[in-house]
Amino acid sequence: MNKHIIAAILCMGIALGMYGLNFHTYQISDDVNDWGQFGGYVGGILTPILTFLSYIMLVKSLSLQNETNAALREESNLNVKNEKIRSFEVHFFNLIDAQRDTFEHFKLEFDKDKFVSSVSAVRELEDRIEYMRDNNSNDIALTEFIKQVDSHEKIYNTQRVFYVITRMISLKLSDENGFTREDRMVQLTTLVNFTELSILRIVLISMQFLSYKSSKLLRDNDEMLDVLKDLKLPLDQY
Repeated sequence: MNKHIIAAILCMGIALGMYGLNFHTYQISDDVNDWGQFGGYVGGILTPILTFLSYIMLVKSLSLQNETNAALREESNLNVKNEKIRSFEVHFFNLIDAQRDTFEHFKLEFDKDKFVSSVSAVRELEDRIEYMRDNNSNDIALTEFIKQVDSHEKIYNTQRVFYVITRMISLKLSDENGFTREDRMVQLTTLVNFTELSILRIVLISMQFLSYKSSKLLRDNDEMLDVLKDLKLPLDQY
């Protein structure tokens, strides 16, 4: 039985008990007026008590309603967040595929009209950079060499796709959209893990030597830099 009903019954019992305690020596009357006075007595005692109980029940009801509304709002916010995540993941993996497709056309021209493609081109570029470093070439000379072999701007295209994905992560998973730094770090880590190592090496070379706006913005992305550090992919390693 509801505790409030029990409390009301107890109050009625107390009122009747008090009446009996005070007037138990009297005989039961047949006079209507006496019964009216009895009703007024019981009502006078019970009315404020029951009114007080009603206020308690009302306050409790409002409190429960507020808790229910808060739970509904939280559930609604969670549903909205989950929908945002689903939408984000669709774009995210589409861009991962686009990045992979773009790299299939990657090529560098180390000798006139002689191109090296894909992974082989990245390895050759790293070997040339290492050779030039061993011969005391500075960053300016290396930058000019990289621009020279990248006559078709394949390095720019490759690192730009990578930057676009990091930018999407920052925008769609922003604090204003209900996400946290940890959410973004998870997705940035996923991005690095899903990106081919050759592409990552091109991105790192671009960040170190080239002055593209996207390269500079990648260097200014503290969350991206933290992920690279955690995954043992240091900047300026060439």
